Amino acid sequence: MALMTATTTLNLGFLTVVRDAIGFLGGYLVTNRWGRPLEFRLSTAVQPNRVQQILYGDTLEPYLCAEVIGKTLVDKAGVPVEFLVTDRQPVLDLRLRVETPVLWLAQTPGGDVPGCVQAPSIWRSRSTGFEKR
Repeated sequence: MALMTATTTLNLGFLTVVRDAIGFLGGYLVTNRWGRPLEFRLSTAVQPNRVQQILYGDTLEPYLCAEVIGKTLVDKAGVPVEFLVTDRQPVLDLRLRVETPVLWLAQTPGGDVPGCVQAPSIWRSRSTGFEKR
C-alpha cells in the first residue's frame, strides 16, 4: 500500500498536425499515465502564402508543424508532460525548441497488409539524428 501513496505523475503529450484545403491544423492531447485526457488544444488553420513557400522551400512544413503550431500548442498547455509523441515526422523539429523528449511513431513500410495489424516503429530523436528502436 505504501507504493499506492507515492505521487508520481507521468503525463504524456500527443501532438499531430494535418494538412487540408484550409491549411495546417494541429491538435495536442495531454493524458495521465492511464490514458485519461487532462487537456486538449486545437490550433487555428495556418495557411502559408506564396512568399513563405518560396523562402522556406523544403523547410516550410517542419517550420509550420514544429515551430509555429507545435511549440504554440505545447507552450499554451497548462499541464506539463514527461514526453511527447507524434505521428508526423515534420513535428520532430520541435525537439530543438522544447526540453521535453519528442518521439515519432512511424508506420513501417509494407504495413498495409489486408487483415494484418503491424505495430509502428518508434524513432527516438537525438541531437545527432534519429535512432530506430
